[in-house]
Amino acid sequence: EFALMDCENLKEILVDENNPYYSSENGILFSEEKTRLCKYPAGREEMEYTIPDGVVYIEANAFYGCYNLTSVTIPDSVTSMEMGAFYRCSGLISVTIPDGVTSISENAFGECSGLTSVTIPDSVTSIGNDAFRGCSSLTSITIPNSVTSIGDYAFSECENLTSVTIPEGVAYIGESAFSRCNNLTSVIIPKSITRIEEYTFWGCSSLTSVTIPDSITSIGDDAFSDCSSLISVTLPD
Repeated sequence: EFALMDCENLKEILVDENNPYYSSENGILFSEEKTRLCKYPAGREEMEYTIPDGVVYIEANAFYGCYNLTSVTIPDSVTSMEMGAFYRCSGLISVTIPDGVTSISENAFGECSGLTSVTIPDSVTSIGNDAFRGCSSLTSITIPNSVTSIGDYAFSECENLTSVTIPEGVAYIGESAFSRCNNLTSVIIPKSITRIEEYTFWGCSSLTSVTIPDSITSIGDDAFSDCSSLISVTLPD
């Protein structure tokens, strides 16, 4: 785990042809049968990359720190993107997640500061902790109706996020999920939520209004702390 992390000048990984576990294609590390993409070398200079069809899993930290990449095409064969799959790909501009993916894992796109657009398919049911934390260029996000949980810090520090639509099926929004989203102006919390966790909207300094549904029975510590533009709040019975 993390064996080749922060190797910023690494341009290729070669595998002996007799190795029964791993293989290499154009200097990129795969499992022997090429169903798992294990490591894309961070020092490669290509700006665009198309993951080969047939890849099912994108391993943890597979694209960690690939600053030169602006576009990655993910095939429909992919069903799982592991923890930190695209973490710190600061040049990445847009991503379309294929329909077979059911969860966006922890830190999957964390600190992808250049990311402006993300398409999340209806197959996704959970957005993990820190999944989009620090995506400071992201201005809007549509969360599909299939999603039932949003993890801790999932969209924290998305400084340019102005609007978020949370679907009715979401039953859990984690701690600090939208903290320090400085440009978020309004949010509607669905009736499927019963508790607002600690620091959920902490530091959302542009937030002027929030609709708290009757389903809410408790609000955690500092949930709306430092929301300096908040004008009014209506609390349910």
